[in-house]
Order: sequence, then structure tokens, then C-alpha cells
Amino acid sequence: METDEEVQEFYSLSREYLTAAEDNLLSGLVEPAMFNAIHALELALKSVLLKTTGENFKTHNIGGIFGKHFKESLGTKKCRAT
Repeated sequence: METDEEVQEFYSLSREYLTAAEDNLLSGLVEPAMFNAIHALELALKSVLLKTTGENFKTHNIGGIFGKHFKESLGTKKCRAT
């Protein structure tokens, strides 16, 4: 599958989870809304990272890849805790 197709798939699925989160919240289902919102954010980040880095993901945990790219983009000096 081409990278652009994968990027679009991650993004489209992210929108579906966001819609589910909004529906859950309107129904008063806070926990499922939070789960779906977090999953929507994860999928949106995957689409951006895949488009930006070209790296594909075999795991749900993208924190390391996000952190690495974030640090490279901003520079280690700006990323240090104050």
C-alpha cells in the first residue's frame, strides 16, 4: 500500500473514532468517549508522522517516534525541562 493511502486511512479512521467519542459524550458515556477520543488522537498523530517521516507503525505506542521527531524538529535545547 502506498504511503499516501495509509496516511489517508489513519486519518479517516481517526475521524470515525472522533465522531464516536462525540456521540458517546452526548449520550453521557464519559469513559467510552475518552477511550475513543484518545484513539482518534493516536490515529491522527500516526497519519501526520507517517506523512512527515515515512516511517510505518507496527504498534499502538507511538510516543517514542513522536518524541524523537518532536525533539528533532524543535531541537534538544527547546525540549529540555526548565
